[in-house]
Amino acid sequence: MIVVLLVDDEESFLDLAETYLEKENKNFDVETSSSPSQALELMEANSYDCIVCDYQMPQTSGLELLEKLRKELDREVPFIIFTGKGREEVAIEALNLGANRYIQKGGDPKSQYGVLTDAIVQEVERSKAEERVEKARDRAQKYLDIADVIIVAIDRDQEVTEINERGCEVLGYDKDEIIGKNWYENFMPERVREEVVEETQEPLLSGKPGEAERYENPIVTKDGEERIISWKNSVIRNDDGETIGTLSSGRDITERKRAEEKLKESEERYRTLIENTSFGIGISKGIELIFANKKLLDIFMVDSVDRFNEKPPLYYLTPESKEKTKERMKKLSQGVEVPEFFEVDIVRIDGEQRTLELGFADITIDGEPCRLSTYNDITERKEAEEDLKRYKEAVQSSGDSIYMIDKDYRYVFANDEHISRLFDDGKIPSCNKNEVVGKKYAKIHPDKETDALKNNMEKVLEKNKPITEEYEFNTAEKWSNRTYSPVKHHESEENGGEGIIIVSKDTTERTEAEEREHFLNSLVTHNIRNRMQVVQGYLDLVREDVGEEGREKIEKATNSVEKTLNLTDKLRSMIEFTKKGEAKEINVEKLKSLITNAINKNKGEAKEKEISLEFEVAEEIGGEVKAGHFIEDVVHNLIENAIYHADCEEIKVFVTENQDEFILGVEDDGEGISDRKKDEIFDLDYSEKPSSGGLGLNLIKKIIQTYKGKVEVKDSDLGGARFDVHLKKANSLNRGGAGDV
Repeated sequence: MIVVLLVDDEESFLDLAETYLEKENKNFDVETSSSPSQALELMEANSYDCIVCDYQMPQTSGLELLEKLRKELDREVPFIIFTGKGREEVAIEALNLGANRYIQKGGDPKSQYGVLTDAIVQEVERSKAEERVEKARDRAQKYLDIADVIIVAIDRDQEVTEINERGCEVLGYDKDEIIGKNWYENFMPERVREEVVEETQEPLLSGKPGEAERYENPIVTKDGEERIISWKNSVIRNDDGETIGTLSSGRDITERKRAEEKLKESEERYRTLIENTSFGIGISKGIELIFANKKLLDIFMVDSVDRFNEKPPLYYLTPESKEKTKERMKKLSQGVEVPEFFEVDIVRIDGEQRTLELGFADITIDGEPCRLSTYNDITERKEAEEDLKRYKEAVQSSGDSIYMIDKDYRYVFANDEHISRLFDDGKIPSCNKNEVVGKKYAKIHPDKETDALKNNMEKVLEKNKPITEEYEFNTAEKWSNRTYSPVKHHESEENGGEGIIIVSKDTTERTEAEEREHFLNSLVTHNIRNRMQVVQGYLDLVREDVGEEGREKIEKATNSVEKTLNLTDKLRSMIEFTKKGEAKEINVEKLKSLITNAINKNKGEAKEKEISLEFEVAEEIGGEVKAGHFIEDVVHNLIENAIYHADCEEIKVFVTENQDEFILGVEDDGEGISDRKKDEIFDLDYSEKPSSGGLGLNLIKKIIQTYKGKVEVKDSDLGGARFDVHLKKANSLNRGGAGDV
């Protein structure tokens, strides 16, 4: 809606004009006034988009009303003189006083009010556009004026077209004293003018690179003082893309430069110390850093102090550290005492988070208050502390007994497991570390154990090397493996050891298992087998002295003895397998080598019985298989079974593969195995006569199952029997489980 105030001393004209205008444009809201004084009051009280006024009226003319509107009310609302007076001098005066249009009454009403309607719309649109531009200009000027840097625009003639408040403040001039002046001739020392123009303005205006580069040069203030400014320059282009000037932002670094000069006076004395220190050192004035050593720049990954100052000091802090730092600053401002050093986390330019220990001290440089800051990167130390914390937790929760004894044979530390063992042994009255830590070893342990400890500590500290011993508990049938290690002085290894750390591993289960294994192996090898061989010898002697019926009974007894001997062989093999038969990942070349060894062991028997023995494997087969060195015994046993029991003339050993497994096969052209026996041959008590004394098919089956594989027996294409050993490929074990027969 466009609100229009129509002013004319003829009320009949006002009514006619209001009717025509609102008819011509439905968006018009026309108010009327027949008195200039009343119109002035309406203008003071209300806001209008346009005012249309007659020129000649009693008491006050239209031009006088216009003058009051512009000067007294300071209103720039569009003002149109609509009058029957058509003198040229009136029109000129109206326009000079600030009227926007001068339109003469007369002629066809529809035509003249159509012209007036168009004029009102045009002037209102123009006024609003100018208002928008002015607001945008005011916002831009506000941004320029609140910036803490100098911002200056210079045209191709080197004249200043715009400068912000900070620029005026540094130069000491009012803005109107700067605008339109040649920047280089009026505000720059003569000695550097030509150089600065050649190195900065001319390359930019000619389109050469350099917009992002930073330059330093002095300017001259109104009182003749030189200030050093760090500039960053860019070009200004018009709507056609043509370069019409330069825009420069500059930071006054005079104080920083002066501080640097002051520091240079003592640079020879302190530079080596400052630059080679392990922590960052910075000096700031206000919030601006004016000096930084190389370590400080390295910590923040910036190449200069200017780069560091491009971001506010809190920019590098993590959100949590920002809040912590603000809280510290608040306490300082309130006079609350705070720690001298504090820790913060920063995020460097490369995104890596580091932990710093900061310290501050107030100093004075050239009479000006400054702040000396230290930045100690403690990231690795904090990580080490976390590792140590985790290590302590691991030691405390370890199932091993861990404790430290100093040179005075006093407990320094003992974990929960050691305290628990002391309590179980009845050496302390309760499971409490206060019963142990700080106490003499002899107060807790008997003399025999104390003497042993002193003897071991003497050896360890003298040789500075750990020693290990087996130890049997006095109060229970338990064993442990104890390792005594020296603890060196934290300042110098030359000062000798402070004590020893003892790690005691409970080896009771392992020792008992070894004893059971030894007993079982002795029982099978030396007791059962030897005695059965004695029985077999006496049966052979008796066989010659009895009749036919007796010999049949002796034959049955002999068969039973042979089965028992065969079983002891299998038990002995099983014991051996449990000791060294664990599955490993081996490559196919190693597998081929193990198979070749097994074949070579059987070549003599095969040749003696005139049996051909061949090994076939494709050259392209490769990779890793889950198996172990016991696979050699498996192949050896399968070949040996074929030699002794298959009645064959040919034995073939081969290796093939599919997606998930390798297949190791042994086949012959002998009698074969019946379907009934294919199930029986893997039973524990199954045997052939004569027994080969090998692993036995039952143990072969268990070995291959341990390797996550399986064994199959089937008819061979050669006419006899075929045994397929399926071994999983190493990379397929996550996709499948253990095989079966």
